[in-house]
Amino acid sequence: MNTDPELHGRLERIEAAIGAISTAIVDIARLDQKHINTVEALARVFEELKATNARVTAIELALPVLKLTSGWVRTGVIGVLSLVGLALLTLILK
Repeated sequence: MNTDPELHGRLERIEAAIGAISTAIVDIARLDQKHINTVEALARVFEELKATNARVTAIELALPVLKLTSGWVRTGVIGVLSLVGLALLTLILK
């Protein structure tokens, strides 16, 4: 059997290259899985963002009515307190 040193060296380099390629393929598979997980997570985030945007929009639409109602309640409370104060003042001055 003829063992040429140059041929033997080439075969060793090919084996080393195949090993490196195998390691690279495993790394690529891991990165691909991480990429898939990231894409799925981003999809979930954007779905949650859509739901949040819908809630914020509903709040923004209701805000003017809430401000108006709050103003009415404040005015009513101040009015009632004024009437109670005036009634107490009337009772005290009699």
